[in-house]
Amino acid sequence: MEDIKKQFETNFFGAIRTIQQVLPIMRNQRCGIIVNISSLSGYIGFPAQSVYVSTKFALEGLSESLAYEVEQYGIKVVLIEPGVVNTKFVENMLIPDNTQSISSTLLTSLSPFASSTVTSTTSTTNSDKTISQREITKYAEVVQSFLSHYYRAMKNAPDPKQIARVVLESIETPAVSASKGVNFFRYPVGADAKLYAEAKKKMNDSELHSFVTKKTLKPAI
Repeated sequence: MEDIKKQFETNFFGAIRTIQQVLPIMRNQRCGIIVNISSLSGYIGFPAQSVYVSTKFALEGLSESLAYEVEQYGIKVVLIEPGVVNTKFVENMLIPDNTQSISSTLLTSLSPFASSTVTSTTSTTNSDKTISQREITKYAEVVQSFLSHYYRAMKNAPDPKQIARVVLESIETPAVSASKGVNFFRYPVGADAKLYAEAKKKMNDSELHSFVTKKTLKPAI
């Protein structure tokens, strides 16, 4: 629970605190642009990262709702939704204890940060040891499959500068589009983010689930 709370503190409550600080200024001046850094994981659920996905889904909901509330003040809300980006995300990843050995091996062999170590979550207690080995193995297989795809994607991921360019574009575009009455914008960044965004629009829930399974859990070709 503590690890879960930490992710929400950073990805969700941190954004809320920042917004609370700038909103009075923006309301007084009757203009402003709030840019929230979301993720591809803000509109698509992925295996092995349910907590991270939850924080980004929450940020998306907050931003979408906030846009209605601040519209009367001339304030725009923007969501930046990157896919996999070549950052230190992998180096700072928390891996559950029951998949630690598998994940460490994968990180060493597939990650661009071969010398990095993976941080595990809290150590296993006596009560945790009552979980059957079969249950642990099934979960570990999901984590292993996802990470094998994720680490490969990280090797060819775009530079963070690409995200910075889109942030700048997102700030300039609302100013141009203000006359059209638009005050909420989404910007998928990267080929993978755009691919999944399009899939989300075109597919029903069952089709999307199968699509994500194929992309993230099936053996890479």
